[in-house]
Amino acid sequence: MDYTWTFQRLPVCPGLFSTLDSTNCSSILKIFIRMVFITATIYMAMIHPSINNIADLSLFGIHIMQVKYSSNIIPVLFMVPILAVIDKYVTKWLPDAVKFILRPFLLTIIMAPLTLFLLGPIGSVVGTALAQFCVLLSNYGAISIGLMAFLQPILILTGMHTLLIPLIVNEMATYGFSYIFTKALAANFAIAGAAIAVGIKSKKKENKQVGLTTGITALLSVTEPAIYGCLIRYKRPFVTTCIASGICGVFMGILKIRAYAAASVSIITMPIFIGDSLNNFILACIMGAVAFAVSFILTYLFGYKEE
Repeated sequence: MDYTWTFQRLPVCPGLFSTLDSTNCSSILKIFIRMVFITATIYMAMIHPSINNIADLSLFGIHIMQVKYSSNIIPVLFMVPILAVIDKYVTKWLPDAVKFILRPFLLTIIMAPLTLFLLGPIGSVVGTALAQFCVLLSNYGAISIGLMAFLQPILILTGMHTLLIPLIVNEMATYGFSYIFTKALAANFAIAGAAIAVGIKSKKKENKQVGLTTGITALLSVTEPAIYGCLIRYKRPFVTTCIASGICGVFMGILKIRAYAAASVSIITMPIFIGDSLNNFILACIMGAVAFAVSFILTYLFGYKEE
């Protein structure tokens, strides 16, 4: 097996090493910081091209379900707490003389098959079900846009937001525009507003830097650092983000704002909302600003417990 692909990504981040999210699971892994490199090693193996999204894969003669780990964070969410429980027993029963050497090895050989056979498939099913729920919501007008906008940060968190792309592509191919795509407009600007609110409200220099930096990157459509590095870390800002995104999503549905092209929504790509007239573009810009402002205000007012 060629391990070049894996080792090329080894220095990138001790969290996930995935091109999807460079800061995935940082907040979750902080709770179990002792397992960070074990978890990272297992997940690096999962996203290797020889395993990731491969059909007809088997181990010990047992068929392994096809799972796209590079766009699904749920297996890791399951992996970390289970790894913590297993680590407790492994640490208890191993002699101190060999604990430093054998503990990581034993945890890896236990968790890797468990992830392949159980946690990966379960995570894939849960994530797919969440995405299909959003597809079902698309039949309910402005309310559906609001609900999908509310769920968008959660979909990004679980890596399932990409599963809605076929629905958006089909909508654009059929009508020449997409209403569903506006969920990203509401969510991206809401995420940015919450992260920047955290940056401004924080007293610690490090937290200020993280909030402001990730908030700016969210305005440029890269929302994962803000979610994993800032919003999830403090919990309450993530909730206010979802609420702000959902509220603005409803109004976007009522105003029938639509995208005429597909691109990661940011302050740079707003022209994708230019259609037959500028009215749709102007409304999109206004609602993007409103999503940012509502999320910023809610996050700033309700606050959070600073670490």
